[in-house]
Amino acid sequence: MEKLARQAGSKLGNFKELLALPSPQHEIILGPEGVGEGAGGDERVVADQLGLHAKILFAEHGKGGSLWLGSPNLSERAWTRNAECYAQIVIQSAASEAGRRLMDGLAAFVSLAEPLSLETMVPGGEEISAEERLAQARVQVSARLVGAVQMRGKNNTLVVKCTDMPHPDAVDISLACSPLIGELVVWQRNQPRFEVAGAANAFAASDCLRVRLSLGDDAVEWLQVVPWNPPLDDARDEAVLSEYLGPRQMMSWIHDVLSGYSNGDEGGRWDTPLFKSTKPRHGSVVILGLPSIDQALRMWLKDKTKLNEVDRILQIWTKRPKASKSTTSNVDEDVEIHLQRFSRSWLALRKGLPKDHL
Repeated sequence: MEKLARQAGSKLGNFKELLALPSPQHEIILGPEGVGEGAGGDERVVADQLGLHAKILFAEHGKGGSLWLGSPNLSERAWTRNAECYAQIVIQSAASEAGRRLMDGLAAFVSLAEPLSLETMVPGGEEISAEERLAQARVQVSARLVGAVQMRGKNNTLVVKCTDMPHPDAVDISLACSPLIGELVVWQRNQPRFEVAGAANAFAASDCLRVRLSLGDDAVEWLQVVPWNPPLDDARDEAVLSEYLGPRQMMSWIHDVLSGYSNGDEGGRWDTPLFKSTKPRHGSVVILGLPSIDQALRMWLKDKTKLNEVDRILQIWTKRPKASKSTTSNVDEDVEIHLQRFSRSWLALRKGLPKDHL
């Protein structure tokens, strides 16, 4: 209750009376055996079963009363979107025997509680730390983003649509979002729709949305699952491959297809060197299986469907974004030259093969 009272925008002040049950008098012993009697007759429970999750909600109205017993919290999300379990008891007449017994039971339960004062729970002048406020805001935002979707707008704009306002209650905490790859952009308040111009690139599309809350110099950041509508397809996977696979990986992929075995470039030990030292006058040699036209012809005789797979790999490679000079190594440049030569030879080979074998 004290934690709730200290939250920014706490609603406890709207209640006429606040009550809290006293701490249980019996001793609880934590143990791996679950609920049961210990050697000394003490109650034994596992650690994750501590605390009462069930709730009691009772409302009196003109037609009598209604009692709900179960798991839902007193929140819109619990009663509109969550999967919850509860029992509802309707009291049609408080004067009936069943009505009187139920009301007496509720009164006895309430009589066990002790009154609380909001003033004593929140001492004057005591402030909540920025870390605590951001943690509270994160719970709010992550819950409000449930049900949000990502979609592609006009001119390759990334659009995130949310059913509710996703912002935290505290107005001094700002919300910013971005794709998994990209710069964070502030999500303006009172807007259930978020847009980032030019950010819906296929290679950057992901069901993970980057979320950041800022309060002065403090911030908290996390990734939240926000699915795409319509869902991401194979075209997105090819775009990701064309963005992240370099020429060395592409050549190795083609080599694996044509040779029928892997040279280990897809994995292996992380500390395996890329170069094998030779005599100083020869420098270093790249450990890489390079595909050849001879391999292609042998595979054409063995399994012609593999040639279609090479076609697809080369198509993925041609769609790649142009790498900058600063991010390209000398090794990648040499391998890319070989890949370009192989591509030209491959086109000539495919045109020269009999049409019924393509």
